[in-house]
Amino acid sequence: QGIAVIEVRRARPIELEIDGKARRLVTAAVTPENILAEAGVRLFPGDRVWVDGLPHPSPLPPSGPSRVRLERGVAVNLNGAGAKQAINSAGATLGEALWESGIRLRAADKMFPAAGTSLEGATGVRYEAARPVHVEVDGGVVSSWAAGESVGQVLANAGVPLIGLDFAMPAETEVVPGDGSVRVVRVTEGVELAQT
Repeated sequence: QGIAVIEVRRARPIELEIDGKARRLVTAAVTPENILAEAGVRLFPGDRVWVDGLPHPSPLPPSGPSRVRLERGVAVNLNGAGAKQAINSAGATLGEALWESGIRLRAADKMFPAAGTSLEGATGVRYEAARPVHVEVDGGVVSSWAAGESVGQVLANAGVPLIGLDFAMPAETEVVPGDGSVRVVRVTEGVELAQT
């Protein structure tokens, strides 16, 4: 005859913090999702769960967590490259929200409001990702990044100044071409004296 195994999991008190409000729940549930569900709390995309001070998912103690904290995600509309994308995140800043959604920021990216802006109150973000630019100058190529900038701004960011009669192709005031290629032509002046 088979032996039946009965597992008894004792209920224990758990400290819950949801949207900044603390409450206590007595439960035998072990996973944070089940604990929150038992408390009548639904999880949504972008929500962030902390278990005993560590971000979830993380290894759980065998007896289950003693504290669960839920930070609600904020919806942000990202407008970039003619397309709109909705992002939900519980990050502290816009930059963190973009990072969580898989967008890796570069220093040359254009974003308004700035990456360090708090998510609270920020509902719309204009974002333009930088693209690689190659400046052909002095027999070599300087690689840099630019986001919808003029050729003059790209040259300044790449540390390639135009001196004297130097010029760029395309011109300084024009937008960087689609392939990201800019050529700098160095012009030198000379004085020639002839005596007759």
